[in-house]
Amino acid sequence: MSIDKHILQPLLAPRSIALVGASERRGTAGEMMVRQLSQSGFSGSTYPVNPRYKEVLGQRCYASLDELSTKVDLAVLNLAGHRIEAALSQALECGIKAFVIFDPCMPEGDSSPSLVERLRAIARETGVAICGGNGMGYSNYDARCSVGMWVYPEHPPGSVTLIAHSGSVFMISHGDIPTYFNLAVSAGQELGTSMDEYIDYALAMPTTRCIALFAETIRNPDGFQAALAKAREQHVPVVVCKVGRSEAGARQALSHTGAISGDNNAFEALLEHHGAIKVDTLDELFSTATLLASPRKPPTDGFALFADSGGLSGSAADRAAKFGVEFSPITDTTREGLKAQMPLSTPNNPFDGFMLVTNDFLERYRAAHDVMLSDPNIGLYAVNVGNDDSFDGFMHGETALEAFADTDKPMFIVGYTGFSQKKLMKACYEAQIPLIIAMDNALVATRCFLEYHRRLDEKNDAITDADTTVVTRWQAVLTKGPVLDEQQSLALFRDFGVPVVKSRRVGCAADLATAAQSVGLSGVGAVLLE
Repeated sequence: MSIDKHILQPLLAPRSIALVGASERRGTAGEMMVRQLSQSGFSGSTYPVNPRYKEVLGQRCYASLDELSTKVDLAVLNLAGHRIEAALSQALECGIKAFVIFDPCMPEGDSSPSLVERLRAIARETGVAICGGNGMGYSNYDARCSVGMWVYPEHPPGSVTLIAHSGSVFMISHGDIPTYFNLAVSAGQELGTSMDEYIDYALAMPTTRCIALFAETIRNPDGFQAALAKAREQHVPVVVCKVGRSEAGARQALSHTGAISGDNNAFEALLEHHGAIKVDTLDELFSTATLLASPRKPPTDGFALFADSGGLSGSAADRAAKFGVEFSPITDTTREGLKAQMPLSTPNNPFDGFMLVTNDFLERYRAAHDVMLSDPNIGLYAVNVGNDDSFDGFMHGETALEAFADTDKPMFIVGYTGFSQKKLMKACYEAQIPLIIAMDNALVATRCFLEYHRRLDEKNDAITDADTTVVTRWQAVLTKGPVLDEQQSLALFRDFGVPVVKSRRVGCAADLATAAQSVGLSGVGAVLLE
């Protein structure tokens, strides 16, 4: 589908926007959303709406949506919860089909059904797209459209799409981190648009090379499975950080956006089936997405690290074992080449690039990178760079970027924590080489990157739908709430096509031998006693 015809185009790349609740008061949400949209470079038409003002930040302000002389694509409802339902109804009468809602929509003294339920029902009945509520809006860097309530950040566009159920995670994406986005969405309660629909939109964006998800729940499981399958078909990696894996986390998710987290084991199995990648922390989410967004494919799954510190090389070797990362053995030719460039070194992988500072030490660093990159065992190459001094003519950061430009192998920079990263981030962004801060994050990203490419061409068996009568029967059993015993559990698996051992329930020990023979066993390990 052309992105211009996508159902979310009016929401995420509108040509015109009504800003309901716009304000002149500095520092208020109403003032910041007008200022942010202007600073993002939005080229469409904007219409501030608030009966209190004639003008907001130099723009004419309208008393209501009825006053607009044209139909707009998107209405941003910066209103308190008790006013949103009426405003939404008015906007629908004006022909508006897309909305952003910031408020959590839980007004004091709310009736039943709740406001959240009523808004969801309106969205279902009308087919409108809603970002939020209880969200922070979105930033579409490709469309130069940022709808929210903070000052637009100076963060260049990239190739990662972020979809987050947390507004704070969404805000992190706008900070000084070396992950660059084409689209970032604070999905919130997903009143009218769910995560799978945002994924589908991202897959229609030509700049999307990786999708990062921070998820509390999956509100449309069928749509989510279809979106993951589509991403795999298009070879767009999906990285997921799922919260609610613990009992405490599940309670927090429920109180935050009303999300029911679901069974974590089942969720992980779903991700694995569709080739999506699971990570545990936010740092891992952003770092892994950064590396997976690299368009280069590894010719082999061998990994090598070039460090400028012996201590860090040893630490990386120790931490790699924890994260399931193996360093590829290097060839004798590589050892000889490294020794020729750095006589004081002991060539190994990870490699400690220790040498005396001589007049030609930068040329030797550069040559050492070429030696490593020519090794047929190495498919992914990382260079540990100290700090911003690496791009002031001292140290070796620029030699790594030169090597990256001369190879077609995937390669990335590992930056230290605790140092300024601004020059490093700028240099890596301009060279289009991934930058990951901190060795642990780099090792997790490495494992995920190689795992994704190993599994990319694997063919999974199609998931077959169970017979409707089987589903109905087991739904009736499970809704009664009893804990299934072993025999019932095996029956459940068998009815849904999962291979299980043969078994039969017997009433006494005297029947064991007969029962074992009846299920084709020489022993009685799979025969269960009552």
